[in-house]
Amino acid sequence: MRFTNTIKAGFTAVILAVAVVLALVSPASAKPARDITINYEQIGTTSSLHLKGDVKPDYKNKTVIIQERRGDNWAKLRTGKTDGSGHYKVKITLPHDGKVHKYRVASKKTADYRASFSKVVALHYV
Repeated sequence: MRFTNTIKAGFTAVILAVAVVLALVSPASAKPARDITINYEQIGTTSSLHLKGDVKPDYKNKTVIIQERRGDNWAKLRTGKTDGSGHYKVKITLPHDGKVHKYRVASKKTADYRASFSKVVALHYV
């Protein structure tokens, strides 16, 4: 009986320790992400485009980072700024290599939000 009580006490201690650890790393304590939209429009008949969209909420007059996929990593291609409404518009030029290039837009982390990313757009110049 004494052995069974020791096992129960040990098991209870383990369960409590796991509960404390889970509470400390709970997703509820994680900062929310911003909502970043991404669209593009071709400029005339050239290989230049505008990547444009919105960063919400409350991302006025702040930097957005245009990133290009290079191998397994995302590299900074250009930066731009949002206007007073959180809208951005950044010009890029597609390479003339016939390959598909992937782009996304990122916002930096702040005191209230984690670093955030748009969906990925895959583009190529033909």
